This record gives sequence, C-alpha cells and structure tokens, in this order.
Amino acid sequence: MKKEEEERFKILRSDLARLRLRFPVVVLAKRLGVAKSTVSLYINGRLPASDNFLNRFYKAFDLELRNAPPVDEFESELSNPKESLDSELLPILKSIEQRLEVLTEFIHQRLPGPEGK
Repeated sequence: MKKEEEERFKILRSDLARLRLRFPVVVLAKRLGVAKSTVSLYINGRLPASDNFLNRFYKAFDLELRNAPPVDEFESELSNPKESLDSELLPILKSIEQRLEVLTEFIHQRLPGPEGK
C-alpha cells in the first residue's frame, strides 16, 4: 500500500470506528450498494478504497473527510470478530435455549406417549 493509501485507510477505519456499527460490512454494503466482499477488502486494508466508495461513505453517514487519529477499539474488534460476536450473541442464544426448554416441556406434557395414552 502506498503511503497516501495507507493514510486514507487509517482515516477510514477511524471514522468507521466512531460510527460504532455492530456489523460494519453488512451496514456499509447495504447503505452504499457495494458488495460485502468489496467492503471487507476496503475496511481490512486488502484493497485501497476507491474515491467513489469514500465519497459515498462520507456522504451516506454525513461525515467529513478529516485527519483523525486511529481508534484502537475498532482494531481490536476486527482482529477478534469471534469474541465480539460471541459477547453479542450469547444472551440471545441463552434466551432461545430457555424458550426451547419450556416449549419442549409443554409438548411432552400435552402429547400422548409412545404407549398411546
């Protein structure tokens, strides 16, 4: 990556972190009409973000392109997405598990057993 591209990447990542999006790839893809794979390449620094993408990003989120220091929080979130996802999904999964247990118990009480009660 060229120095200018690297600087633009750092600014993009910093501004994206400030938006605090739960699923940035999905949100950006939908809002900007860009493929998720392309967004992922851009925000992970594997491909320099095009001027068109950057302009649409800043316009869509009503942000101004500026020189801002990187935000470390976003970096850690992207470096370990499983941990971030687990912490968000765990309460939901526990709730689903509890509801399934209640439903299973209800079904066992209402349905006749194998002996044909």
